[in-house]
Amino acid sequence: MFCRIVAHTAPATIRYEDADIVAFDAEPAATALHVLVVPRRHIRSVAELADTELAGRLVLVPSRIAAEPGPRAFALPPTPALRFRMFSTSTGTSWPTAPWGIRRG
Repeated sequence: MFCRIVAHTAPATIRYEDADIVAFDAEPAATALHVLVVPRRHIRSVAELADTELAGRLVLVPSRIAAEPGPRAFALPPTPALRFRMFSTSTGTSWPTAPWGIRRG
């Protein structure tokens, strides 16, 4: 499924994309903001990711998405600090798990 989303042959709400990475809303979403971030190049498992530049960008992209203002902006009172969870999955499977993702809530 992810390969089809990356190729724009399956529907998805794309949050970010560049030559190496695509970030899109998870369907169904587990929280108000649930974004999956995947590399365009098929990588079977994060345990096999040797490209340190790509690995760093796979952390940076979700951090920037989580910090975007808007209706899904999230800060827990009483502090305005941004809080979110970022996780990786290295099961080597496809849907519903993702190599990288962020959740707020």
